Amino acid sequence: MTFLGACREVGRAAILVEEQKEHVLLDYGVRMNDETLLPLPVKGMLDGIIVSHAHLDHSGAIPLLYKKTETPCYMTPPSLPLIDLLVQDSIKVARLKGFEQIFSHSHLKRLIRNIIPMGYGRQRRICSGIEFCFQDAGHILGSATVNLKTREHSLLFTGDIKYSDTRLHTAAYDGYKGIDVMITEATYGGREHPNRKELEKKFVESCRKVCDSNGNVLAPSFAVGRAQEVLSILEGHGFDYPVYMDGMSKKASEIMLQFPNYIRDAKETHAALNKAIWVENSKVRKEALEEPSVVISTAGFLQGGPAVSYLFRMKGLPNQAVFFVGYQPEGEPGQRLIDSKRFMFEDYDLDYKELEVGYFEFSAHSGKKELQDYVKKMDPKIVFFIHGEEEQIKPFARWTEEELGITSIVPKFGEKFDVEKYL
Repeated sequence: MTFLGACREVGRAAILVEEQKEHVLLDYGVRMNDETLLPLPVKGMLDGIIVSHAHLDHSGAIPLLYKKTETPCYMTPPSLPLIDLLVQDSIKVARLKGFEQIFSHSHLKRLIRNIIPMGYGRQRRICSGIEFCFQDAGHILGSATVNLKTREHSLLFTGDIKYSDTRLHTAAYDGYKGIDVMITEATYGGREHPNRKELEKKFVESCRKVCDSNGNVLAPSFAVGRAQEVLSILEGHGFDYPVYMDGMSKKASEIMLQFPNYIRDAKETHAALNKAIWVENSKVRKEALEEPSVVISTAGFLQGGPAVSYLFRMKGLPNQAVFFVGYQPEGEPGQRLIDSKRFMFEDYDLDYKELEVGYFEFSAHSGKKELQDYVKKMDPKIVFFIHGEEEQIKPFARWTEEELGITSIVPKFGEKFDVEKYL
C-alpha cells in the first residue's frame, strides 16, 4: 500500500493498493485552502478506482485521472449524482477564485461514463486477485466502508465513518469478520463530541429564543447531509417558526429523495423537506429575513454562497444570530467570525459586535470513543491511521497499540508498506 494523501492531515484521501501486478486506488480527493491541494500522482495503470463517498476531500481529484484513462470507477448509486453535483460546483468555485483549473467538464463526463454503481453488501471482482464490497459507513448519503480482499488478506478502509445513529443515517456496519489490515480515519481520534441529544435540544432552544425575540437565525451548512440533518432536527423537535433552505442544499436534497433506502427514516426526512420553504429567487430570499425564521444555507464555512448575502443583510438588524452547525477550519471566514465577531471575506472586513454567534458540533464523523469501539470490534492485525491532524491521530494510534496490542502505524506522505511484513 502506498499512501498518496490524507497523511497527518484532513483531506485529499488517496491510497494505492497493489497485489502483484494489479493496482486499485481507494479515493482520490482534494484539500481546498487558498489553493487546491492534490494527493501525490498515481504512477502506472489502474485496474480500478473505489470511492468511499462523494465529499470532495475523497472524490474531488478523481476527474484528473480521466485525462488519460478509462478505468472502471466503483461507488454507491447515490454517490454518482452527488459527485457530479459537488465536482461541477468545485469547477465553478475554482474559476471564480482564480485557482488553477486542474481538470475540465469533459474529464468529469469521462469519469461519469466509467462509473459502475454498487449497492451495499454486493461482492465485486475487479481483477483476478482483488475483489471488494461496500457497507454503510453512516457518514453521508451513500457513504461506504470498503472491504477489499486480495488472494491472501482482507483489508478494511473506513472512508469517513459515523459509528452511532443520526437523524439521517444508522450507525456504520460492523459485521465484518477476519480483517487483517485496517485503514481508519482519525478526524476526531483524540477527542469526543458533545452528547447528540443534548446538543439537539440546546440548538432548537437557541433558535426558538432568537425567533421569539422577532429575530433570525442563519445556519451556514454543507449542502450534502448537514443541511438536511439540521432541518430534520428542527422538525423532530416541533420547531414552529418558518425554516428556509437556500443554496446547493436544494439539489442535494432532491438527490437524497431519489434514494430512500439509503436514509434512516425516509418518511420523516421527506416530511421535513416538504415543510421547508425553498428559496427559488431573490424575492423569497428577501422575505426570509422579514419574519422570525431560521435560514439554512450554503456555504458551510461562510466562504461564499447565499449565506454571505444573508449575513450582509443581517448587519444592523436587531436580534440576529449565526449558528454554525459543523466544523470550521482555522483561517476560514466562519472561524474568524466565531473568534472575533468580524466577517473577513474577500475585500470585506465588517464588525458584527451585536450579532449572536454560536457553534453546535453536529459532526458526521465518529468521536474518540466510537472510533476506539469500532477498531476493537473489527479486531484487525494492523491499523493504519489517516485523515486526521497529528494531535488527533497520534493519541488514537497510541491507544490502539497499548490497549489492544495491535500494530499501529501513522504513515507519512508517499510512504509505501509491504503489508506481508507486518502479518
